[in-house]
Amino acid sequence: MNTYKLVIPRRRARVEIPHPRIKTTIPPVPATKTILIQGKVPGSIQEVWVAQSLVILREPFQYQVVLYGGKQVRGGQVLDFLLTRFNTPVQVFGDRWHSLRTAEDAYNLSVLETLYGVPPVVLWGHELTSPEATLTTVRRRLHL
Repeated sequence: MNTYKLVIPRRRARVEIPHPRIKTTIPPVPATKTILIQGKVPGSIQEVWVAQSLVILREPFQYQVVLYGGKQVRGGQVLDFLLTRFNTPVQVFGDRWHSLRTAEDAYNLSVLETLYGVPPVVLWGHELTSPEATLTTVRRRLHL
């Protein structure tokens, strides 16, 4: 008596070759999801780096200072950093959202200058590319 073994053909595993121009890695989860600055969630990783730089330089600051009702009130705004020793406002502008230098940005900066008596320091996203570059930029731009 002949016995036959039933052989089920296996499907070949499909091997995908990544395209040279397409990134196949998944970007890491931003650190801003778990890091808090003075109990508040930061708006960007650049704000985290600026806060770390100010701590390293031992410069006292307040984070996300609500002015004139904040973003919920027309004409209100949220200041990114206020250096309490010099009463100097500091804004972190990302290159994507603030690249056009809109009339709203100009108005907000003029309100800050009127309120604090000194022009606000604007730190641009292209200046804040890494924690080390941010420390150098903060030290240079804020004269610390």
